[in-house]
This record gives sequence, C-alpha cells and structure tokens, in this order.
Amino acid sequence: MGNSMTGKELIKTALSGKKPPRLPYVPVIDGYTQAGLPEPYNKLDALDIQHYFGADMIRTHFTAAERYDSTVKFSIGMLPGQAGALCTQYETLMGTLRRMDTFTETSPNIPFPTEHLIKTAGDLRVLRNLIEHTQFEPTYEPIAAAIHKFPDVQVAAGLWQTGYQELLTGLVGVNNFINFMYDEKDELEATIEAINSKRLKEAHMAGLSPAEVIICYENTNVANSSPQWIKKYELPALNECAKILHSYGKKFLIHMCGKIAFIMDDIAECQFDGIIDVAPPPTGDCNIPPEAERLSAKGKILGGGIECTVFAEKDPEVFREKVTVLIESTRHIPGFMLGSGDATPKGVTVENLGIARELVNALG
Repeated sequence: MGNSMTGKELIKTALSGKKPPRLPYVPVIDGYTQAGLPEPYNKLDALDIQHYFGADMIRTHFTAAERYDSTVKFSIGMLPGQAGALCTQYETLMGTLRRMDTFTETSPNIPFPTEHLIKTAGDLRVLRNLIEHTQFEPTYEPIAAAIHKFPDVQVAAGLWQTGYQELLTGLVGVNNFINFMYDEKDELEATIEAINSKRLKEAHMAGLSPAEVIICYENTNVANSSPQWIKKYELPALNECAKILHSYGKKFLIHMCGKIAFIMDDIAECQFDGIIDVAPPPTGDCNIPPEAERLSAKGKILGGGIECTVFAEKDPEVFREKVTVLIESTRHIPGFMLGSGDATPKGVTVENLGIARELVNALG
C-alpha cells in the first residue's frame, strides 16, 4: 500500500482518531529482546535498535528522576562474592529498606527480584516517610536528543506505575500484597495514595517534557489481581494522570500486557488515550480485532497483537502467515497499531523482526 507519511505522522493520525494510510508499527524492542540477538544487534544502542527494526514509535527515557534529601542515605550496587546480585538500599530516619535483584546468564540485562523492598507493615510506614523526603528533577535532555536524532518517528517517554501496581508487582509482591490487603488494609491504602500523589507530580513533569506521547508501564493483569481492586485503585489513578497530561496537550497510553478481558468495559470508559503492548492468548487474553474495534469506536488506541510465542516462532513462514492474518483482520480499524504483545521476546530471530516490518509496509 502506498504511503508518504512518516512514522511520526502515522502515529499522530491514529491518535487523532483518523485512519492512517497503513498500520503504525509499535513493538517493544528492549534489553530483554537484545539479550537473545546475535552481534551486532545485541550491541546496538537501546534507541538505535528500535529504529533499525522499523518501529514508528521509539520508547525512550522516563521524564523525571527521584532525588532524596539529606535524611536519606541511598545506595545501589553489585554485592561482592554474590554473582549477579544487585542490592538497592534506603536508610531513613524511620528505618532501612532493602531490595535484592539478580542478573542471570539467561537474563543479563533485566534482573529478577529475589527480595522485595517491602516485607512488613512497618516497611510501608518507612516507605511513606521516604516519599516525604523525595524530590524530582526533570530528565528531558535524553528525550530531546532522541527527538532530534529521530525526527521522522514518534518518540514516547515513560511514566512509572500507579501506586497499586508498583506495590503489587514491584515493591511488595503478590502474596504479601494480598496479606496486607486483608490484615493491614489502612497501611496499604495509605501507601497506595502516597505513591499516587508522587506520580501526579511526575505527570506534571511529563507534561512539561518535549515528548508528545507518554506511556505508563502499568503491566495491568487480572491473573495476579482482583478486577475489583484494579477498578478501585488503579484505573482512577490512571484517569487522574490522564487529566494532567491532557491539560498539557499530551497523549497518554497505558502498557497493559496481561490478561485484561474482564475489565475491557471499564478500560473503554477511561480517560487515557488507549492501551498498548496488548497480548492475545496464551500470554494475554485479548481478542485483538473486536477489542480494537470497540476502543476505536471510543476514540482510543489499541496497540500490540503479535503474541510472544508468535514472535519466537522458529519457522519464518509460519510467522509470516500468522502476522499476515493479524494485519488483514485489523488494518481497517483506525485505532489499531501493530506491535508486540508485551515485549518482543528473547529468542526472536532477526529474520522475524524483518518480516514483521516488511509485512506492515506491504499489507498494513
């Protein structure tokens, strides 16, 4: 299909509710992807590799960095004598919080959490005190540099998770989070609100950034969370961020890579501009074409669709066939953007990455 639009123009057209000449292509290609690629691809800069494989939207840095006042002693570093062990520690006037992550041979770029930061209700109180002694500073220079380097693609910057998701999946872990919800609900809710207040400040900073599109890497997933909790704690917080970002003229997309079918009705009514990196079964549960139709009718984007096991397919012709079917079933939808369901996985071949871009150019 003929197309004279740049990637940036394609994204802007889709985000405005109009149908672009072809599907925008918006895969997540990150350190996880690179870990399984041969040289020279595994040595490319994080932004260069996205551009090399034809992404119309490049994911760049977060728009703000946390800084702590003199009451907090912060440290992060590899522990000697413990292979791959990364220790992050905050010493505050109320106590010390420690997190451990481990890099492995199979995951050299993204570590696995081995000890969560929050272990007790007392730790929740220490975390709230830490937040009171946290400031933020803008990190706009790398974003501006990416916009200058890649003027023909859409550069998107990141926003951290809501308090609910950050505690559930990052700081506390699912098992302990559920225990806190029943045994220490007041402490947990107070901490969710404290993180959300911090996030609203960051949303204002994102609004002042040069990025036109902001992505919150929320990782929404009813497989590890009650849909009712998501509706109560997560979606309202995302709506508040959306209001702030819209006041600055930004578009706001949410990374929802998990199972979300039970909350699609609620997502369709939210104030953000769409969801991205959405996965069909087996890693997700989204029926991509009808859900993209539904969100498009609401003026929203749905991006993703190429499921992890499809991207990792070893037979390039099978991969070609599956992606062709997906494109042919979605290319008529104004609000659909082709991409990966969650991150493009470690194990994807260079050939498959090339085929995906070839197909979106030819058929999208």
